[in-house]
Amino acid sequence: MNRKIKNVVAISLAALLATTGVFADHAKYKKEETVYAISNPDGSVDKKMVSVWVHADDKNIDIDNATELKNVQNIKGDEKIEVENFNIRYKSENSDIYYRGETDKKLSFSISMKYYLDGNEIAPADLAHKSGNVKMIISAKNNAVKTVKINGKKQEIYLPVFIAGTINLPTEKFKSVKVNHGEVLNDSKNQIMSFITVPGMKESFNFRTDKLNEKWDKLAGDIEINAEVTDFELEAPMFIVTTSVPALEHSDDMNDVVNDLGKFKDKARDLLTATKTLKNGQSTFNGKLEDYTVAVAKLSAAAKQLFVASVKIADKSALISSGAIKLNAASKSFVQGITTFSAKSGEFLNGINTLTKGANQLMDGLNKYAEGAIKVAEGSKQLTAGVEKVQGGVAAVNDGLKQANSSMQLLADKVKASEAEAKESLTKQIGVYKSMLAGTEAILKDLNAMVASGAANDSVKVLLQKMMVQKVTLEKMIAASNGKLQALNNSNSAADVAKLAGAYGQISGKLDELNEGSKVLVASSQKLGSAADMLNGKTPAIKEGIAKLNAGHDKLKAGSVKLNEGAKAISVKTKEYLTAMESFTGNLNKFHREGTVAYKNSMSQFKEKINQLSANNPKLLAGEKKLLNGSTRLHNELRNALNKNNSADIDAVVKDISKLTDIKAELDKFSEESNYFVENLDGANQKVKYVVKLKGIK
Repeated sequence: MNRKIKNVVAISLAALLATTGVFADHAKYKKEETVYAISNPDGSVDKKMVSVWVHADDKNIDIDNATELKNVQNIKGDEKIEVENFNIRYKSENSDIYYRGETDKKLSFSISMKYYLDGNEIAPADLAHKSGNVKMIISAKNNAVKTVKINGKKQEIYLPVFIAGTINLPTEKFKSVKVNHGEVLNDSKNQIMSFITVPGMKESFNFRTDKLNEKWDKLAGDIEINAEVTDFELEAPMFIVTTSVPALEHSDDMNDVVNDLGKFKDKARDLLTATKTLKNGQSTFNGKLEDYTVAVAKLSAAAKQLFVASVKIADKSALISSGAIKLNAASKSFVQGITTFSAKSGEFLNGINTLTKGANQLMDGLNKYAEGAIKVAEGSKQLTAGVEKVQGGVAAVNDGLKQANSSMQLLADKVKASEAEAKESLTKQIGVYKSMLAGTEAILKDLNAMVASGAANDSVKVLLQKMMVQKVTLEKMIAASNGKLQALNNSNSAADVAKLAGAYGQISGKLDELNEGSKVLVASSQKLGSAADMLNGKTPAIKEGIAKLNAGHDKLKAGSVKLNEGAKAISVKTKEYLTAMESFTGNLNKFHREGTVAYKNSMSQFKEKINQLSANNPKLLAGEKKLLNGSTRLHNELRNALNKNNSADIDAVVKDISKLTDIKAELDKFSEESNYFVENLDGANQKVKYVVKLKGIK
């Protein structure tokens, strides 16, 4: 028989036996029982509780009825419920009343579980925390059977019992999970295994067609679960059971179904063409899927490289942040040095002004002295008065020179100390800049490598641009600092001041000689002429020396003014630089904390997700291969089936369908007779369902 026909009929039967939860509208009461069975891990029932709901549209509930409940409690109201001698009584002016109790009544079905570790059966308690190959077998048995007549022949039928079960198998403990029939849903952390079993249905229908019986075998057989387990634990398995079946709709159309089987064969040929298209499309999809898995593998490798690069960036960012902190501290020291240098340069300028004032006084004295010396030759009468004036001028000049010499020595020491402090500060600053430049160039090298490999995203490219700007800025700062240091190295301020002090010393010595000569002149006027001649000969040299001294004073003063102005400008700029440096250090630390570290963590998560995706590639390819093989096999079997004479199989299907309505009618009666568990309320629309929970294994 055509395989597609068998599948359609089997699916139709399953749909006919689907449960319904609809009450009829004509009864005074509606009653629903929910039976909760708490079972041991092997399935043996430990305790049964029943929750009962009774509804009356007219809000007038008055019940006096037999019951198999004990320890009854009202769970949603305050109505009094009395139970005596297996009889229950209660009244309510509400539409609904809810109560529950316990019962010892046996269920019409049983569910059991067996456990095996590495091929050997093991008690549930002994399996806890064991590791190895674990097999679990779930068996369901229908214990409700009765004999009826179908087409004049006696036949046993079983109460319709539909069991739906779920078991959670966490992926961290259960690997390579396999189930003989059912579905496994995986959400990366949990594997939810679900199945449906209908024990007794195969025996009730007793189909002539083997293929239809095979369908019931899968629905009525044991459920077998296999897995590789680490540290075995099992959450409580749950089962929902119902005995309700719907009315069979369109039962008068069964003859039409039989008559239409021939037409169905024609439609099956159209289906053959469709399966061929499916097979070809599946083959194309399989090739594209292989390309996809290769791309995922490449993406996984690139994600790994990107994560390694993000770790390096975070490390380099931490190094730069540390260097910026050190640079900020050095900058503060540098600003302090510049401030001191600026203050000292002011003192230096004051010393130059004092020196210039003394030099001017010296020049005035020497001019007066020269005039007196020239007049000495004109007459001896004026000699004594002129010599006395010269002596007074020499004394005044000598005092001025000594004062100037002392000021010059102090000024030379201050200039030398200021220049040394400035050089030391600039040298430290240049060292910090070079350390930052080396760290920046190392990061640029890593970022350029990422860009070259194609692993850089937009954030990395933005970071690359910022690092290039920082590199140029640091190079300019190093060049500027080197220029300042070179200027200080070329400065001869201290040497000029020292030379000037030496010149003062020489002049002072000459003045001492002049003073001694004047004494001799006073003591011996006879030698006045020759002494005057000698003095006249020395006067041009003295004036020339004083002129050179004044010229040196002017240069020194001009240089000191520029030095003072430069020191003040440097002080202002370095304070601005310090403010900018503190802002830069803060932003760099923020970038390290909120940028590179967060980027590294995000890349770690991205790498994990890509690795998970890559790990599923083999399963995806295997599943696609099975799907391709299945579509090919479906097409081949359908083609073979359409080329055979299947009249015998079709006759068997016709006979099975012809008695389907009769069996379904008897199953409806059996289900109606079993629509309660502990209380049969006459005249009420009743429904019962069961919830079975096996205790977990911990």
